[in-house]
Amino acid sequence: VKIKANLLSPFGKNPELQVDFGTGTGQGGDIPFRFWYCDGIVVMNTLKDGSWEKEQK
Repeated sequence: VKIKANLLSPFGKNPELQVDFGTGTGQGGDIPFRFWYCDGIVVMNTLKDGSWEKEQK
């Protein structure tokens, strides 16, 4: 599990949160589930074999 957050952006705008549930231990693994929150929108996605699937908003 990899968690990335930007709670205080340079311009004081909306916070960002990204959570990736990945396979493998390096940069080349799949991400079966990504949860991303930005600008008041929640996006879910999957990275499979190096290509992103269709986003679900």
